[in-house]
Amino acid sequence: PSKEAPPPEAPPPEDRRLILSAIEANAHFSDWLQLSREQVEAMAGLMRLATVEAGQDVVKAGERGSKFYIVRDGLLDVVFDSAPAGDAGVQVQLRRGDSFGELALLYNCPRKATVVAQRLCRLWVLERRDFRAVMQLKPDRRIREYERLLAAVPSLATRLSHAELGLLAGSLVEEFFVKGEEAAPQASGTFLVVFQGCCEIRV
Repeated sequence: PSKEAPPPEAPPPEDRRLILSAIEANAHFSDWLQLSREQVEAMAGLMRLATVEAGQDVVKAGERGSKFYIVRDGLLDVVFDSAPAGDAGVQVQLRRGDSFGELALLYNCPRKATVVAQRLCRLWVLERRDFRAVMQLKPDRRIREYERLLAAVPSLATRLSHAELGLLAGSLVEEFFVKGEEAAPQASGTFLVVFQGCCEIRV
């Protein structure tokens, strides 16, 4: 539904300030993931500008998404399918500086709402693959947390040196799962350590 231009070398200064402000105001990035300044700056540099015509859906409820959006200009309606009967369904409107779609970067889950452009809009867009590259830029604080987590795994602590645990911590990639989602199918060949939350093992 959107036309994406090739990414510029860098967003203009005013747009970059808008992007940085929107990322820092997003609770999922600032409070939960606790992104470093380096990561936030990297996210801003990887975003590309997209144009959406009036009446077009940017995202649709029920579809699986892979993009995060920041409104540069325009007006968009957020429509929830679960709205009461007789209600138009529009419960939120998005304007310049607002952001949406961040959960699509974290989880492979369906969108909970449809976002439709009320007039011509320009949006800054970040792809999931680029977000994952940003997550590789782990701050030293996060790596130390990983090291402590790995050191608490008996099978690793007894076999690996401190230096080896550090190397393993630096290679970890965070993945996010919603309740009920299968995290590790049989024979997946993936080594997982629970960082936050809890899992149920089914044999």
